[in-house]
Amino acid sequence: MQYQRVSDFRLSWKLSIILNLIAGAVFVVGFYLFFYLYAGFSDDRYCIRLLENSNLWVTYILIFVQVILHEYSHALGYKLSGGKVAYGIKWLCPYCREVSGIYYRTREFIITLTLPLITGTIAGIIAILLFPQFLYYTAVCMLVNISGASGDLMMLAYILLKARKDEYIKDEPYGFSVYRAVKV
Repeated sequence: MQYQRVSDFRLSWKLSIILNLIAGAVFVVGFYLFFYLYAGFSDDRYCIRLLENSNLWVTYILIFVQVILHEYSHALGYKLSGGKVAYGIKWLCPYCREVSGIYYRTREFIITLTLPLITGTIAGIIAILLFPQFLYYTAVCMLVNISGASGDLMMLAYILLKARKDEYIKDEPYGFSVYRAVKV
């Protein structure tokens, strides 16, 4: 079967800056919302105890681990569909890229895009239920995951608006391309 390119999603340095600004805004708003809700449901009205009991180095390490787990979740999606992956950072954006050249069905690619958001949220909820004393760290990790998924959600929106169910997605060094299968 042959494929005809229909459209491209290209990550540029300008788009990277926009994505990082969006991710930062999502994190800041989410962080303040978390503290607002924490203050509303806790006896600690000023959240001082929560901040005093947190360790900044532990927070940084957990953020780093969260980014790795986020990209590994993408890799899991690719590998479940038979792909091979490579990792890197381009224009301040860590990435996991499929390198074997497979054409993914639109649904498979959507699952791969959203897998980190789904797994990170489920893992965060489980961590909060099992280890409520680490609520601060879990909340920060969940916010980092959600913020990091802002680029994934932008790509998802592009696919939902531009691609049909019967089309295919191929991961490219610059982003991804949408293809239509054509009979020869």
